[in-house]
Amino acid sequence: MSWVRCGRADISKGNQQSQSGSTKQIGRYYEDLRNNGLRVNILLFSYLLFIAGFFFFRSVNAHNDVFYVLILVPYLLTIPKSTLRISLQSQIFRMLLLFLGYMMMTLLWGERGTLQDYLHVVTQLITVLAFFLVTSEFVLRHEWFPRVLFFWICSAAVFAALLFLLTSVHTLDKPYSRLNDLGVLRNAIQIGCVYGMAVLLLYFSLLKRKMFTGSWSWLICMTLVLAIFCLTQSRGPLVGLYIALLFGGLLTRDAKLLFVLCCATLFTAILLAQGNGFLHHMIVERGTSYRIEIFRYTMGLIMQGVFFGQGILMEFSYRLGNGMLIKHPHNLYLTTWLHGGLAGLLLLAAFLMRAFWQASIVFIREKDFTYLALLLYASICVFTDFNRVIGHPTPLFLFFWTPIALLSAHEFKMIYAVNESGPATEGELYGKELQGARACRRS
Repeated sequence: MSWVRCGRADISKGNQQSQSGSTKQIGRYYEDLRNNGLRVNILLFSYLLFIAGFFFFRSVNAHNDVFYVLILVPYLLTIPKSTLRISLQSQIFRMLLLFLGYMMMTLLWGERGTLQDYLHVVTQLITVLAFFLVTSEFVLRHEWFPRVLFFWICSAAVFAALLFLLTSVHTLDKPYSRLNDLGVLRNAIQIGCVYGMAVLLLYFSLLKRKMFTGSWSWLICMTLVLAIFCLTQSRGPLVGLYIALLFGGLLTRDAKLLFVLCCATLFTAILLAQGNGFLHHMIVERGTSYRIEIFRYTMGLIMQGVFFGQGILMEFSYRLGNGMLIKHPHNLYLTTWLHGGLAGLLLLAAFLMRAFWQASIVFIREKDFTYLALLLYASICVFTDFNRVIGHPTPLFLFFWTPIALLSAHEFKMIYAVNESGPATEGELYGKELQGARACRRS
């Protein structure tokens, strides 16, 4: 079997043989990884159960136990070497390792902790990496996995939204009370982030790409999920959703979506001008939710270790003027700057930019805006909440880590297909039609 065709005329014979040998080796790893078995089926069932738990579980501890007992431990005990070798071919994954490795290095110069503190952080690091790797492995094993995962997330969101609207919406104090607790989602921003992701998937992945028949039924489903999203009154996710839809409408030339957004913007402006009502209360009367005060205090701490940070074990505690105790900066980027300094923030930015680059390639080659929408939305949502990226299973796993892990696997499959057709520079990727991963198995 030949894994690499003839290269360019100016490539030496020795370089061709070296590249061919390397590609053959990666090809064997890929073939080994694609072998299915009982292990994969059990892990896949546990993974989908964990994802559904964001919508249906009532206990955070029970939800975490599902991940630790049914996913983390079995995966660490049975992880194939092929997964690690293939994942290291992805620049996204390598940059993730660089970023997380640096954040762990801040333990050397940051605040000291007990042995239990260090073990706790190491466990959280392994948790993030395991989730990232298992998600990528499913993509490498099954070409249909992203489509099934998106459909699964949307279905869970729709059924959870319908269940709440039928049984529990009357418990909200009308007219301005927020939906602050829904299963394992313990505040309005978490609910908004998760259900906003479902709205984007329903539109860009299912409805717009016509993956399933019945456009009107999916519009109804999207309306149900959007109702839960609006009940949270979370302005951070709202801004993220609006920008993701706006860019999606512009880049895909979706006149209908742009018309709806224009009407929604005009309608909102009219209601705000009247000076009363639900939207005026949500956007104007609630003010900045103490974010400016929290951010100013955080910046003061950041200036004490601006370049390399104060360590990942640094405890954040701030009491607002009204007596409320705040335990984290409510901004993922500021938290990263606080813990890892400017170096950590730049590494995070570089990691996200590489993910955006890959999402852009997917959009240009496959005309699929889903990944760009999810990544843009997640990057905006973390401006108003969430703590460090290294942690136990939280909604961050769903709306932030999941799309990046999918893109990491997609990057490898794209490179693998290109290698099969001959050497290519990254700039030339835009001019090539993406081949399926199975093209690499030609004999």
